[in-house]
This record gives sequence, C-alpha cells and structure tokens, in this order.
Amino acid sequence: MRTAKALTISAVVGVGLMLALDPSPTLSLDVTPSPNAVQPSPVDAFRAGAEALRTGEKDRAVSSLQYAAEHGHGFALWQLGRMYAEGDGVKRDDFRAFEYFRKFADSHADDNPQMPRARFVANAFVSLGHYYLDGIPGSSVSANPERARRMFSHAASYFGDSEAQYQLAMLYVDGNGVTRDAKRAVPWLTLS
Repeated sequence: MRTAKALTISAVVGVGLMLALDPSPTLSLDVTPSPNAVQPSPVDAFRAGAEALRTGEKDRAVSSLQYAAEHGHGFALWQLGRMYAEGDGVKRDDFRAFEYFRKFADSHADDNPQMPRARFVANAFVSLGHYYLDGIPGSSVSANPERARRMFSHAASYFGDSEAQYQLAMLYVDGNGVTRDAKRAVPWLTLS
C-alpha cells in the first residue's frame, strides 16, 4: 500500500483546490438535522467532510463523509475506507475499511481507466487484494489468495496500477494462491 498515503494527500489537496475555486460559501453540515431542516446533498456533505479533514476536525469529517457515502457519494466511500484502514481520526477497523472499499470498487469497477477517479478505484482494488490475501481476523473475510489475485489482476491490467502489478508479480514469485511462475511474474514486475 505504498501509494495510499500519496493518494490521500492528493485527494485532500484536490478537494481543497475544488473548495477554494468554488465561490459558494463553506458548508457547515449538521448530520442530525431537525425535522424541518433541508437535507444537504451528498456533494455538499462530501465538501463539508473534506473541509473538516483539511482543518483537522476528524469527528465532523467522519460524520459528513458517512452521510455523503450513505447517500451515494462514491469518493466518500473511498475516503472512509482509507481512514478506517489507517486509523486516521477513527479507531482502526479493517472490516469497516474493507466494506467501504468493496462498495466503492463494486460501483466503479468498469470506470474508464483514463478518468481521474480511476487511480482511487485501483487503490480500492489493491486494498481489497491485501485484505483477501491475509484475511481479516474476527470477521467473515478469510484468507483467499485466489480472490486477492483477481483484485490485483483487475487493478493491474484494467487500470494499469503499478502497486497492483507489483503485488500480482509477487503472488507469482511466491506461488501464493497461484502456481509459482517466474515467467509470469517478470512482465508484471517490469510494468510496475
């Protein structure tokens, strides 16, 4: 997961730039509105969450991002997955991270690999691959190297993700879930 931190930083910077260029005022999101309050849009909730992340207000960020994710904002799913995977502002919870990454990957698996979002989708597939490779203790996610190979393979071949290419090569080098095959590993190592 050598690219996860770089992706998180670029995501926060990108959203920060988006917020800076947006002439609308900064949104303060209350996710427990009164019955008469207007519900914020998922985009507004995501912007509020991104702004809260930028200013270090992790509790507000999580609350806003969860609202956005529950209402269909895909990037909020990825951001929450990353936060739970790293324990950033929340207690580390690999199963919750897995679920957020799974939902994001499932809904964007066939996105155009040239879209800016593609690198985040690929990162979600790589994260899922790691979870399937090792399993998540105390959860329904058991070690499944074949499924890990499929996650890495999709991110490596469809999205051209270098981390996925490297992980796929290592599966062939180690013979983990696949037949040990240096000839199949070399092209993936070269690409990565």
